[in-house]
Amino acid sequence: MDVLAAVVEPGFKESDWCAQEVGYALGRKVEIIPLRAGMDPFGFFGKFQGLQIKGKYPETAAKELAQLLLKKPKHRTKCLRGLGLAINRSTSKRKIETINLLDDWSVLTDENLKVLLESASLSAYEKAELKNIIARVGAFAPTSPWDDIDDIPF
Repeated sequence: MDVLAAVVEPGFKESDWCAQEVGYALGRKVEIIPLRAGMDPFGFFGKFQGLQIKGKYPETAAKELAQLLLKKPKHRTKCLRGLGLAINRSTSKRKIETINLLDDWSVLTDENLKVLLESASLSAYEKAELKNIIARVGAFAPTSPWDDIDDIPF
């Protein structure tokens, strides 16, 4: 595992399994992100503030967790790979919403967005809807075999 997202809620402290999972992650120096759902992290993982998710819809909490992970360079590549697969399997509406959301978060570089766009199997309609982002990041720019040649003798 690369990250442990632990839902810390009443009863967490009493669970042997929860304590073992956190202990295992700490022992392997795996990043832990507590998702606070009615209880604060404690003990050795009490130093991690985590995300407050109590009272939030699951979609909101998931977006906050995704945004947090994308901000961290050590997790960004794997997250982007997973996002790319998810976007490819999404409906047209969802593809557009997700790419716009990622752009709004301002956590990805233009190069990250360009790679994501170019691998998203976008239809002409989707490209038209995302034309401002596509133009800004330079996605789908035509390439010529002559672009890299600058030593033509005439």
